[in-house]
Amino acid sequence: MKPSVAFIGAGRVAWHLAPALDRAGYAVQEVWSRYESSRRFLCYRLAQASTSQPTPHASLDFSTSTARLLVIAVTDEALPQVAATLVPPPEALVVHTSGSTPLAVLDRFPKRGVLYPLQTFSKEQEVDFRNVPLLVEGHNEATASFLSQLAHELGGPVHHADSTQRLTLHLAAVLTNNFPNYLYTLAQQLLKNAHLDVGLLAPLWQETFQKAAALGPQEAQTGPARRGDRRIIDLHQQLLTAQPDLLTLYRLLSESILHHYHV
Repeated sequence: MKPSVAFIGAGRVAWHLAPALDRAGYAVQEVWSRYESSRRFLCYRLAQASTSQPTPHASLDFSTSTARLLVIAVTDEALPQVAATLVPPPEALVVHTSGSTPLAVLDRFPKRGVLYPLQTFSKEQEVDFRNVPLLVEGHNEATASFLSQLAHELGGPVHHADSTQRLTLHLAAVLTNNFPNYLYTLAQQLLKNAHLDVGLLAPLWQETFQKAAALGPQEAQTGPARRGDRRIIDLHQQLLTAQPDLLTLYRLLSESILHHYHV
């Protein structure tokens, strides 16, 4: 019989992971959040969680809960304090969903593990867990096996990774996702300042990631730095003289690409 679940946190990860577990037969019956509105909105997405009453676990005391799986899905900053305060039911398995926080943060719990979904989450965009790699870690083989089975039932690829491997993967995810997205934000601002349609970049953005996935990023790299075209690089830098921060970033990335491909 699949254990019932309590979620600690109602942010972006919980917004998607809790309903996915619910649909897989792991009934999410309780949700705790510092914000009652967030808790209530998440409960509306679940089959059995109550929206009619505020959570009875304001102090994170779940000692009388019927849940046998507690999922801590809070920010990395909040995770240590939540882990130090949480009182789980006897025999409950406590897991967190962080990519950058080690399993050791849960060492005070007899049963503990990690279920890390490698994906970017926003409440406005639905996520298909069949396309989400899930990284699992357990304090022993039985826990790792249980989490692996649970992850397989969500539909995506499942991998075992220890805390050091998961931190490396989280760093790689930041390089792959967060930094390019920020650069896209800067590029859109450039176009706005020049009174150009920011939508012009959308096909390029999509093709860039599709080609990198198909060919590998090493082969998919293009642009003046990849070609070693310093004349174009200099022209670009002249355009950025009034934006010293962006100029520094452009110069750093261009020199890094030049060094990677031409040294």
